[in-house]
Amino acid sequence: MHPTCLLGVANLLELGEFDEGSLLHTVRTRFVSNKIYTSIGSPILISINPYQKLKDVFTTNVAKKYREHSLGLINGSNIEDPGPHLFSVAEGSY
Repeated sequence: MHPTCLLGVANLLELGEFDEGSLLHTVRTRFVSNKIYTSIGSPILISINPYQKLKDVFTTNVAKKYREHSLGLINGSNIEDPGPHLFSVAEGSY
């Protein structure tokens, strides 16, 4: 198994081996660490419903982070990518 398959990467396109086992392991690893979103490239987002309330997933501060990242890409700033999230897909669509 490739080492990237064990890390739980945020973007499944970064996996060294792209097969069913590594995909499921990556999504499971992220879910266990309360990261319910995993992306496949830019436009596709996998969301796993944890059936519980997660703190700080849909707050104004989180939305602001994704807005700043989106504006930074337009303006050429070097703002760190906050990772896969529904807000990221919304900003990309906007």
